[in-house]
Amino acid sequence: MRQSGGTTFAVLGTVEMRDAGGEMISVGRPGRRALLALMLLRANRVVTVDDIVRQLWGDQPPATARAQVHALVSALRQAIPGGRDVLCTHDQGYVLRVEPDALDLLRFEHGLAHASVEQDKSVAAAAFRSALRLWRGTPFTGVDAAFVDRVRRRLDEQRLHALEQVIDIELGLGRHTEVIGELTELVAAHPRRERLHRRLMLALYRDGRAAEAMDAYRACQAALAEAGVSPSAKLDALAKRVLGSDRTLNLVSRKGNSRLPDAPANVPHDERLGELLSDVDGAPRITAITGPPAAGKSALAVAWAHQVAGRFADGVLYVDLAATPDPADALAELLDGLGVTEHPEDLAERAALFRSTVHGMRALLVLDNARDTAQVRNLLPGSDSCVVVVTSRDRLAGLAARFGARRLELS
Repeated sequence: MRQSGGTTFAVLGTVEMRDAGGEMISVGRPGRRALLALMLLRANRVVTVDDIVRQLWGDQPPATARAQVHALVSALRQAIPGGRDVLCTHDQGYVLRVEPDALDLLRFEHGLAHASVEQDKSVAAAAFRSALRLWRGTPFTGVDAAFVDRVRRRLDEQRLHALEQVIDIELGLGRHTEVIGELTELVAAHPRRERLHRRLMLALYRDGRAAEAMDAYRACQAALAEAGVSPSAKLDALAKRVLGSDRTLNLVSRKGNSRLPDAPANVPHDERLGELLSDVDGAPRITAITGPPAAGKSALAVAWAHQVAGRFADGVLYVDLAATPDPADALAELLDGLGVTEHPEDLAERAALFRSTVHGMRALLVLDNARDTAQVRNLLPGSDSCVVVVTSRDRLAGLAARFGARRLELS
């Protein structure tokens, strides 16, 4: 919360203001505290007098509301070190100028933004945890104003989403034992939030506690039934996988769990296979094998993948895009193969999760039977350490033009 030599503020708990030495500064009466809370929520942005009236008193303000706002501003300036230089007058209202590191809410939001784009999973988890530790309790405790309930709900949801994100990362890092206690508390506090139940089930299963994972499933069923809601297909599918002792739910490492078909007995285009094998270490990041039906595209790609699999320390990932034509479903299949069983619904977010998961991995990705470039665009890893082979009847000119793919045409 501290800015160099200046006042610091906190709203993620009781609303507080401290001087440069860390001593608490009294804000005074409840009205001043409410105004300070609102200005901190809108830090570094102009808040009009009309907006202040609406946010403090709602749809039925007192007749003296505008006069009260000016009086509250004057009193708050007396309390804040720096006075008018910090709580400034603007043509349309007022601005509270706050350094980014002087307000816990700004630090929290900045921390989440940093964690969300960090490619190193351990670093991302630490960044999420650091941001979440800024919470000291219910936001805006001690403030009675019209805006508070709405803002609390938004911030609580933001915090819960951040917790889900960091727990997903930590599950992927093999920290399932460590998150079980936290997930148990979260499920008790939010019994109808199915996503938390799914994460608890997965953590328990990976910790060798399949029976307790099923208890968590039944507890979720009961909580949802009280609200007249049925469990989602995702929850039911996870329960079936737990009951069936599905080994793909276990996570030993990030190594790809390949669904690569068996190597073909006869490989057409031996000369092309030799060409691929000769330059695997210096090959372009993406190779597109194209040609008409029955030209041997898939056989060539699969044969090559089998022969070079040992050179990819993080394994081989395979998806048949004829059988799984929807890119979102294909991403789910790839993520499952990497031990990531919780997927965002949004295609762009799911693609970003896949890219961050394989970032830095030395893996081979085989995208077989692609319809066109548009189908594979979201399936491409962003990391140069991964090699991709795509087969298609289409010429995939866009893949070459936009992503620099080498094209190998068969006849």
